[in-house]
Amino acid sequence: MSNQHLIYSVNDGIVTLTLNRPDKLNAINAELENDLIEKFKEIEHDKSISVVVIRGSGRAFCSGADMSGDAELGTEDVQGWRSAFLRTHRLLNAMVQLPKPVIAATHGYALGMGFYIATASDIIISTMDCKFGVPEIRHGQSSTGWVPVWNVSRNMMMELLLTGDMIDGSRAKEIGLVNMAVPAEKLDLEVERLSRKLALIDPTVLAMNKATINFWYSMINQEIASLYSVETNSVINVSEPRKRWDKIYRKEGIRAFLKKRDEPFNKIDREAKP
Repeated sequence: MSNQHLIYSVNDGIVTLTLNRPDKLNAINAELENDLIEKFKEIEHDKSISVVVIRGSGRAFCSGADMSGDAELGTEDVQGWRSAFLRTHRLLNAMVQLPKPVIAATHGYALGMGFYIATASDIIISTMDCKFGVPEIRHGQSSTGWVPVWNVSRNMMMELLLTGDMIDGSRAKEIGLVNMAVPAEKLDLEVERLSRKLALIDPTVLAMNKATINFWYSMINQEIASLYSVETNSVINVSEPRKRWDKIYRKEGIRAFLKKRDEPFNKIDREAKP
C-alpha cells in the first residue's frame, strides 16, 4: 500500500519505503511524517517482512523538514513546536526500536530531518557525494532533534551540529557516520546485496540481536536524551533569531534565504583556502 508521498513495495521479505516528494527534494511535512510512523507500526507486526530499506526519489534522499509547512504544523509557539518535535521523536524511536534492521540508502542530500532519519537507521549506505548536515542552526533553529551519539565522536558532533557545516559521503565514511560510501551507480547494487544478506537470517534472531546491540548502547539512553531535546528545541524554535530568519524566508523566498544564511560561512571557507 502506498500514497503519493510515500511509496511502499515488498520483495522477498524486504520492504522499501521511498520518500516521494521529489519536487521538494523529499522534504518532510506533517503528513509524510505521520505516514512514516504508521508504516513502521505496520511493519513491526508484519511477519512477512525481515528488512526495511528507506530511500528518496529524485535528486535527494531528504533535504530536511518542509519549512513551508511550519504554519500548518501549528508551530507558532512553544507548545506547537513541542508537539512537532514529539512526532519526530516517535518516528525516530520507532525506527531504532523496530525489531527489524533498517537500511538508509542516501544520495543527493541528507540534511536536517533527512540527517536524523538516516542516522536513526541501523545501516547507512551512501553515495560518495551525498551531503550530510544539520544547517538549521544557522537560521536560529535547533540542530539537535536527533544526535547520533552511537555513530561518531562527541567532537565531530559538536563541529557538525554547532557550525551547520555539511560533509560528503566520503568524509561521512571516514568518521564512521555511514557504513559505505559508493559511486552513485553502485548504490542500488550495494543496498540490494546487504538487504538480501540480512533477509537470509531468521527474523527472530535478527530482532533479538538488534535489541541486544541497542541495549549495550542504551546506557547513553538515547530515548531520554531525545525527549530532553524536544523541550530545548521547542524553546529554541520560538527564539528571536529564529523569528528573524523566518521573516526573511517568508518575505524573500528560499533562494534568498539560503544565500543570506550560508554566504558568511562560505566566505570564511573561501578565505581559508590557499
